Amino acid sequence: MKKQFAIGLLGFTMLSGIAWAGVVVEEQQVTDRGAGAPINHKITVYVQGNKQKSVIDDGQQWLITDLDAGTRTVVYTARKSYMDMPFPPKGMPNSPNQTGLTFKKTGAHEKLIGYECDDYTGTGKLPSGDITVNGCFSTSAPGASNFTTFQKTMSDKVKGTPMALMSTAPEGIPLKIETTMKMSAMPQMANRPPIVTKMTVSKVTEENLSVDTFTPPKDYTKQQTPMMGMMPGHGPMMAPGHGPMGSPQAMKPGNPPHITMPGASPAAAPTKVPE
Repeated sequence: MKKQFAIGLLGFTMLSGIAWAGVVVEEQQVTDRGAGAPINHKITVYVQGNKQKSVIDDGQQWLITDLDAGTRTVVYTARKSYMDMPFPPKGMPNSPNQTGLTFKKTGAHEKLIGYECDDYTGTGKLPSGDITVNGCFSTSAPGASNFTTFQKTMSDKVKGTPMALMSTAPEGIPLKIETTMKMSAMPQMANRPPIVTKMTVSKVTEENLSVDTFTPPKDYTKQQTPMMGMMPGHGPMMAPGHGPMGSPQAMKPGNPPHITMPGASPAAAPTKVPE
């Protein structure tokens, strides 16, 4: 009886570990906007269960998505404050000029940072122009199944909203992504070079993450959320994801909308977050 109990307890512990294990994806993101020097960012994405956190540039800003609570929290470490917003955002009309990305397997395979991945290419359309995404997705990297589960759950949450662009993203963790955005629908930018963002993952680890990972520090002050019409550069909110798609540029008011796909959030659309 004791032996059976011990075996059962061991099995429960193993299953619990699988169910609750998180994944941490470290990546570098370089954006070339066609003018001036490219912009570099370091992004670390934490995913566990139905929660995700993107930490940008050694903690200057966090973006926390809680699918169960239906919230997205922006944390500003410099001023020790944070802001909660509904997720998906409410009151955003769908654009007739936007189509979801359609991904196709190219048949090519790669091995990046020690893990096998399959190459995909995706094309889609935004109100501002055309978008192409080329990436290599790994289902063998640590935490890939948990990462995929989060992405699928988030995709279900954003269906029928302007954020549904990436709802057909391939399974696995993208170990590299190159996103090209041609602003062909914006007359003032139609003749400018495309915006190209390249993301490469440097490290993937699987670990149990504490609850505190996905909450603002207790000594931070909660700010009032502006009304949608008051948000600077109001546009569809991005689901970051490996960064596994949270673009630091897109989170700054006054920047042209674009998409990035850091090992992260394939169910996303361009965004601007108020500061």
